[in-house]
Amino acid sequence: MKPLKQTEDFLTSNGIKSEADWVLIQSFCEQQYNQTLKLTPEFKENVGISGVEFVEWFNKAYSSGDIVIYENQPCIVSSSTLSHVVISVRISESGIASNKITLKTEEVRPAEDSSIREIKQKLFQLGLQYSTEADCLIEKYIPSIGSRIVFQSSQGKIYGILRELNICNNIVVLFCYWNSNTGEVYHSMDEKVEIESSVEFEIMTAGMYRRLKSELNKHGFDWNDKVGRVEPVNGKVPKGQSYYFFSDKMKICKVIEKEGRVSHEHWLAGNYFWSMDEALEAQGEVVEYLRKRLAKTKRGD
Repeated sequence: MKPLKQTEDFLTSNGIKSEADWVLIQSFCEQQYNQTLKLTPEFKENVGISGVEFVEWFNKAYSSGDIVIYENQPCIVSSSTLSHVVISVRISESGIASNKITLKTEEVRPAEDSSIREIKQKLFQLGLQYSTEADCLIEKYIPSIGSRIVFQSSQGKIYGILRELNICNNIVVLFCYWNSNTGEVYHSMDEKVEIESSVEFEIMTAGMYRRLKSELNKHGFDWNDKVGRVEPVNGKVPKGQSYYFFSDKMKICKVIEKEGRVSHEHWLAGNYFWSMDEALEAQGEVVEYLRKRLAKTKRGD
C-alpha cells in the first residue's frame, strides 16, 4: 500500500481532472486509509488525474520505500508516476548516494528477495533505515513495548502493537496485528511473527492506527491503548441486564449493569462476565493459576 504522504504528494503535484473524479478518489482513499484526505484539490480539466488513472497508479506504480534495481545497483524509491520513478537512495560497494534522480519506469526493475535482504543488511550494519515519512535515511528505530509498528515479514506487511522484541531469535511478539497483504487479523495478545535480523520497523501513522482498529472492529474486537489490551467491542451487557464478577473472596456475584463507576471498574479490571458459565470457566483458571503459584513460591526461612 502507498504511504499516505506519497498519495497526498502525488495528488497535490498532479491536480484532479474533475469534481466527479475527486469524489471517486476520496472514496477509494477512505477505504484504503480509513480516513478522509485532508487536501484542497486543484482541478485541471486537461492535464489532471482522473479517478481511473489514480487507482491504476495506486495499484501499479512503485511505492515509497520500494527497493528496485537500476544499472545493477539496488535503489530505494522516493515517489513515482506511471511513467517515472524518483530514486532517493542508491547503494553500491563504494558507498551510499542520497541525491535524488528521476528515471523512466522501464529503466528500473523490482529487486529480487536476495537484493532486498542485501540492502537491508547493509543499512542494518550502518544503523540506518529508510523512512517513508521523512523520505530519507534515518537512524535505525528500535520500538519498545506498546509501540504501534509497521514492518515487513515473510507473511506480508504487518501493522501491530508490540509486546516483545527478540531480535536474537528473529521473533516479534504482538498483542494484535493486521496483515495488509492477506487482510488477516490476529488478536490473541500473544501473536508471534518471524522476522529477519535486519528488519526495519516504522512508527505507525495515525491513519494506519485507525485502519488497524477498524480491521479489529470487523472481527468484533478493539485495542484499548489506555489499559494495553484487546477487548470485545460492546463488551458490557446493556444497561439493566445482569453481569457477573468475582468478589474479594473469589466468589461469583451477580449484579445489574447500571453504567456506573463500580461496573466500569469491574470492566477495566477484566472482572466482568456475561454469563455464569463464562465466570465459572474464568474462576477455574484463576484458582488453578493461584495453586500453581503457591506451589512454587517459597517464603520466610
